[in-house]
Amino acid sequence: LDVGVTTVHDISQIHHSATHSDAQVKALKDSDRRAVFGYFESAGGVAGNLYPSDARRLKATHFSSADQLTTMTMGGEIYLPGYEAAWALGRELGLQVVCHIVGTFGMRPTFDALAVSSFGPDNLFIHVTGMSDYAWQRLRDAGAGVSLSVPIEMNMAHGTPPVIKAMQMGVRPSLSSDVECTLAADPFMQMRSAMSLQRMFVNATKLAEPGMPPSVAPLLTTRDVIGYATMNGARDL
Repeated sequence: LDVGVTTVHDISQIHHSATHSDAQVKALKDSDRRAVFGYFESAGGVAGNLYPSDARRLKATHFSSADQLTTMTMGGEIYLPGYEAAWALGRELGLQVVCHIVGTFGMRPTFDALAVSSFGPDNLFIHVTGMSDYAWQRLRDAGAGVSLSVPIEMNMAHGTPPVIKAMQMGVRPSLSSDVECTLAADPFMQMRSAMSLQRMFVNATKLAEPGMPPSVAPLLTTRDVIGYATMNGARDL
């Protein structure tokens, strides 16, 4: 255990070939820890790139049982051409479909279109910055998971972390670190950041500070954010 981390969701977008993917699975299994292997895209048109079709082989070869220390999710980034094939294949294989949803990257129209009939309890959406209330309502009603990476969202121009939006829409998110090479990845960093940002907005509303968005919500408590980082994280994976 490392500062409370019991499970890692490894979203490594380096699946340039089957050899790369197999090596990543081996590394996770060799670590002898509970881990989730996220099968995402590679860096563009790299020779040997088999994403997303190699998911069938990977699941059959390495993840024949759901009751093992290392399990698998399917990456389905909606900013990629042909993401529909990844979503369909993930669902065919019974895998959770995971993607980063960032408003500042122009994803809102696509996310709204998917919200009509494509969300399900097998989805996990990371960030969900700048999305419409309609999309929030649809993902809540579908039972999809939402994971917030508050420090990264604030530092990498992803838009305002939707901590208060999630509360207002009746969604209880989990917390994730996202980019470990940019900021500290430990769960206490995620919990403190979420709690501090939310309290800043709520207190600014109470004080009627000018230029601040209205943030009508109860103050987050330590129990709330510990739940986000622990029980909600376990639920979402």
